[in-house]
Amino acid sequence: MSSLISPFRTLFRFNTRLVEVVLDGLTEEQALLRAREGRGNSVTFLVGHVSSSRYGLMKALQVIEDNPFAGLYGADTGVQDDAPYPPIGEVRQQWATTGKTFDDALAAMTDEVARQSDDHSAPMVEKTLLGLVSFIAWHESYHLGQIGMIVRDLGLPEVRMQLAEAL
Repeated sequence: MSSLISPFRTLFRFNTRLVEVVLDGLTEEQALLRAREGRGNSVTFLVGHVSSSRYGLMKALQVIEDNPFAGLYGADTGVQDDAPYPPIGEVRQQWATTGKTFDDALAAMTDEVARQSDDHSAPMVEKTLLGLVSFIAWHESYHLGQIGMIVRDLGLPEVRMQLAEAL
């Protein structure tokens, strides 16, 4: 495994667990509730969106051919009230599957692969796979912060408290 990727893999594994803990405590209605008085994202959309980002990275790594989440949750697709989002149980299953496949892809990376040029559209100066990994880590953590705010606004225990109880 790449020593360059190892710290990111640790972060992604933590994020995987964090989402599992949050999803475990949500009802269907809570998961679909949009933040900011109905103008913001929902937890369901955000989990699908970060899953799509993970699949996008795996596509760049040539681990998969297609991103199954791009159409519903891709970078150019914002949250929509009438979108056919799957039930929260299916979202949880998708996240678990994505997390395992993604972790395996990161574990298989070498330093040589991490340093390969990549013409990704992420706003990173370094146009390498390592640059793309670093952007996806930032992007995912940003959106998990949004999930934390939604959970708090729902009146549920803060994510850090949920994690403390789960670990």
